[in-house]
Amino acid sequence: MDKLTLENLDYYKLKEIVKGYCVSGLGKRLIDKIEPIYNLKVVKQRLKETTEGRNLLNSSYHLPLEGIFNITPLIDKIEKGIILEPEELYSISNFLRGSRKVKNFIKDKEGYAETLCQYGNNITELPYIEEEINISIKGSKVDSNASKELKKIRRHIEICEGRIKEKLEKFIKNSANKEYLQDSFISQRNGKYTIPIKSSYKNHVNGIIIETSQNGKTVFIEPASVSKHTAELAILKAEEAVEEYRILATLTDMIYEKLKEMKMNIEVIVEYDMIWAKAKYSNAVSGIEPKINIHGYTKVVQGKYPLISNAVPLDFEIGENYRTLIITGPNAGGKTVVLKNVGLLTLAVQSGFHIPAKEGTEIALFENIFVSMNHPDFENAAMEFEKDTLDPLYKLSIGKSGKSNALYISRKMGIPEAILNKARKYMSNKEYDYSLIKESKKTKEKIVEEKIDRYEFQKGDKVKLLDKNDFALVYKETDEFNNLEVLYKGEYVLVNAKRVELDLKAEDLYPEGYDLDQLFISYNERKLEKDIKRGSKKALRKIRKEFMK
Repeated sequence: MDKLTLENLDYYKLKEIVKGYCVSGLGKRLIDKIEPIYNLKVVKQRLKETTEGRNLLNSSYHLPLEGIFNITPLIDKIEKGIILEPEELYSISNFLRGSRKVKNFIKDKEGYAETLCQYGNNITELPYIEEEINISIKGSKVDSNASKELKKIRRHIEICEGRIKEKLEKFIKNSANKEYLQDSFISQRNGKYTIPIKSSYKNHVNGIIIETSQNGKTVFIEPASVSKHTAELAILKAEEAVEEYRILATLTDMIYEKLKEMKMNIEVIVEYDMIWAKAKYSNAVSGIEPKINIHGYTKVVQGKYPLISNAVPLDFEIGENYRTLIITGPNAGGKTVVLKNVGLLTLAVQSGFHIPAKEGTEIALFENIFVSMNHPDFENAAMEFEKDTLDPLYKLSIGKSGKSNALYISRKMGIPEAILNKARKYMSNKEYDYSLIKESKKTKEKIVEEKIDRYEFQKGDKVKLLDKNDFALVYKETDEFNNLEVLYKGEYVLVNAKRVELDLKAEDLYPEGYDLDQLFISYNERKLEKDIKRGSKKALRKIRKEFMK
């Protein structure tokens, strides 16, 4: 559909409103992809989804989507062979838990939402992965309970660090070292346990300078008495890192094995997010699911323009007894709003959105919608306004043209009476030539009165396939279901007679008495038939070979 039309009818603004009800970024992205479609079955399905979501809302149910975040970037990392970090695995666990909650919520709601319940069957619960992550990851780090080996390594680290601190505390409490100390505390610098020593005494303490303060008055020294334990600690830390990596790799691999199911879960959850957003929008505007058709009949009952708060309801009908409305009325009287209202309500329905209107509303689906279009079948309509104040009433009256109030308004605006008299005289004397206007006929009546002389397709006719914009040959005439069998690009396909157009008749293509069967037999088959007739041994051997298969 033309994007300029969508912009002019504020379609994208409407989608922004609906997006505001989404929980996830992926749900918003899915709504961005929605476009009005001209397919009765699909539109009915989309509207049904929204109605089922609304049914749940009306029954005070709430789909538990909160807390479910977009894990697509994490899935992409796994596919590239990257090991996930602890906090990323924690997000995966949250997503799995959220998916499980959604499935459990929706599974017994068939009475309210049959279709949405079926979607829930596509969610795969992966409790063992969820449980393993929860045991192994706490917050942003690998928990000691993730493996026996990791628990043992960390216990040794704790013992080693305790010994280091014990020796450093003895150093600080030793009165012989008191004059060397800048302060009496133990600090970690670059992963080493150190003591702050006055710079002037740095050569009096046996150890390694790890860091110097900015003012240069303090040096942080790792005493030689703890160097043995520090080396041991470094080895234990390396072993810890290796074991943590192994655990993270194992958890990531578990997810990798279920990537297909994870992706499906994402699709279903995102679909739910979009449907739930449409349902919440419907609830906010007191929307309804209107009847829909594809034969051009639209009836709006108390329909409100979705982008105006406290909009004046519109009653509108077209497509049954007339196909065009000519709307008259004062400037700023609401003519444009009426047109945009009908257009936007139609676009909304074709996108699966409920519309703010009353029961009895019926909306026609259209393959294309334009901001303005002309047709000979028309009916009059007028926008009403208050004569005393000249204020528009924003009320459309169908079946009558607006009374010309130009002179009345001009007088109220202070136009001289002499000018008004000239205008009135011109209006009364002007002659109109009505001979050019033909009698209008309603489309439905024309269809009923005119008998269509339909062509019966014949074998060998060249036809145009409207759906493919290409040509084919008729092989079998129309059957009881009005389907033709045609030869198209070497294959026999069925196509409805309404979807083809005659290009050339067989009688115009081929000479009288021409064997049309030759059109549908390949060159090899024709050659084989000729060889058999002349008694070719090679052809007979080929037949025997085929028979023996």
